[in-house]
Amino acid sequence: MRALITGVTGQDGGYLAGHLHGAGYDVWGMVRSARAALHDSVKAAYPYLHLVTGDVTEPSSIAAALAMSQPDEVYNLAAMTHVLDSFSNAHGTMEVNGLGAANVFETVASCRPYAKVYQASTSELYGNIYKKVGRPLTELDMMAPISPYGVSKLHAHTMAHVWRKRGLYVACGILFNHESPRRDPSFLTRKVTLGLARCKVGLHSAVRLGHLDSVRDWGYAPEYVNAMRLILQQSTPGDYVVATGVGTSVRQWLDLVAREYGMDWHAYVQQDEAFIRPSELDYLVGDASLAGEHLGWYAHTKAKELAAIMCQADMKRARAEAEEEEYGPVGTGHSS
Repeated sequence: MRALITGVTGQDGGYLAGHLHGAGYDVWGMVRSARAALHDSVKAAYPYLHLVTGDVTEPSSIAAALAMSQPDEVYNLAAMTHVLDSFSNAHGTMEVNGLGAANVFETVASCRPYAKVYQASTSELYGNIYKKVGRPLTELDMMAPISPYGVSKLHAHTMAHVWRKRGLYVACGILFNHESPRRDPSFLTRKVTLGLARCKVGLHSAVRLGHLDSVRDWGYAPEYVNAMRLILQQSTPGDYVVATGVGTSVRQWLDLVAREYGMDWHAYVQQDEAFIRPSELDYLVGDASLAGEHLGWYAHTKAKELAAIMCQADMKRARAEAEEEEYGPVGTGHSS
């Protein structure tokens, strides 16, 4: 089997590449830049990965990537993923997330019509619909996004349905928040684990956050990319919520992380309006019953275990940063 992954340099792309390689796939990754330095760094991290230059906003480059990789499966993970940033760059977000996905579907249908396509959908599709339904969200619940990011992803999700009706195998994974030590530090979970670790070792004095009462369904990214592959193994394409089913507030996440570090987060966390979205999502928890029934997929790592995994990695990183700040980079030495 051959697979092509767009957005391969992101958290999910890297984990998915490793998962598919372990399952015996010939794995290709599409990257936007042709810079040799980028290709070298990606190849160093994933030596089994074949790289091809392409951009989801340019259909001709997608066609070239398909011609080179000849994939049986295409995983469209390329996206602008920062919800807060999408309010100041709505056009760019829609171009990459919405129109980019449509470009992928159309180009696969034209150049590689028998390939299966996975579209990375998101819990942000639902907006604040929980306030109406009052329970974890399923594939059948109404989608009413409240951010440019969510709207762009709804466009992609809807276009996936359009192409599915035209005969293309395109399936959607509606993934709720999923984290790991590879998560970008600008995302809340990692901002907390790395930020408090740096406070613990004396590198930082504060961590600035927005709302502390928002609730999210946080799972472990390596488990979620396994669901992506399983979704494409079904005889017919569908939509699947991928989630733990357990909600954790920001305050509770702070408690879990602070307990791992043996510290009081109240002494370090400051609320900052700059990190509050113009439209805030209060509660996002998913019901992955369909994934369990059809895919045999279940989330095994919940918030407590996830915090332990991320804290261990980020404390190690923070200590290394502190040592480098005190003694200089390894191998440079100090003159006395």
